[in-house]
Amino acid sequence: MKKQLLLLLFAITTTISIAQGTATIDTAPTSLGQGEVFTITASFDAGTGDSIDGNLAFVLRLYNTDDNTFSFVANALVDKNGVNAETGIVSPNITVPSAQTASNNLEANMEYRLVVSYKRTVGGNFISTAQAVTITSAVVPTISQSIITTADITVNETGKAIDWTPSPTITISLENFAPNTTYQVFNQFKIIDTNGAQWGGGSINIETDASGNGENTTWNPGFFGADGDFNGTETTGYWNSNVTGPSGAVSTNQTFPITQNATLNKEALLIVNVSLFPNPTTDKITIETQQDFTTVNVYDINGKTVKTFNKEKTLDVRNLNNGMYFLKTNTGLTAKFIKK
Repeated sequence: MKKQLLLLLFAITTTISIAQGTATIDTAPTSLGQGEVFTITASFDAGTGDSIDGNLAFVLRLYNTDDNTFSFVANALVDKNGVNAETGIVSPNITVPSAQTASNNLEANMEYRLVVSYKRTVGGNFISTAQAVTITSAVVPTISQSIITTADITVNETGKAIDWTPSPTITISLENFAPNTTYQVFNQFKIIDTNGAQWGGGSINIETDASGNGENTTWNPGFFGADGDFNGTETTGYWNSNVTGPSGAVSTNQTFPITQNATLNKEALLIVNVSLFPNPTTDKITIETQQDFTTVNVYDINGKTVKTFNKEKTLDVRNLNNGMYFLKTNTGLTAKFIKK
């Protein structure tokens, strides 16, 4: 008799449980990062003779564990109106807000939970189940450049950048990107800042390892600066590296000191349209002209800049080695002289 009574009580309890409705989280993450996209898999049984009124809700909430009140963070809905029971429902993608406070920065009585919930049609009550989840600070992909302490910029006679030598050698690194992936990194070299004239640029490929990190030290930029980009007085360069990461554009930049090494082509070395005296000279030489100019470059016989003067017609060349030299003003005056 006691055994029959126990079986009857068990049957009644089971029926009540089913009649009240159930919700279950089958699979869900226990930790999420800021900005992360995730899904939840759940099952439900609305109970005998009942069904879902509307949607099955998959929700991320922030709970106050002292009074069990909560605030909404993010959710996704699946239409299950009129359905009595179902298993293995996968939610649409849910995104943790990128600015959501990480769990370790919450007050002690606050906690994030993943919730599956629905309203019953006949019963009229809400059925839900919850699982605690931790939100961590997002891992942010970064790109970095080695610090350039100086760079020699080779410029032709028209002011076009044709080469550069950064010191030390450039290293570009990626960190926290997708693992085992090849990324194309673009680079720009400009004057002063991001709004300046672009002298050159190019791109390299960087392959990440299993941790999402990678670097390249062999990049050699091409140059495509327009004639006239240089005026002979720039002393600061701007360098930018940028790449499209897993969640958008990532970039870095720096400014660094530059030294211009202007060169003349062979034709320019032969042009002489102004006189100098004394010529030859041992210490100083004067340009014979009434024309105003701002800069003068002095070149050796290989076309390499060896001295630059600003707003001077009498040039001190005593420190030059003996030999033939050429000069050119920013206004186009050219001459040659002998230092002895």
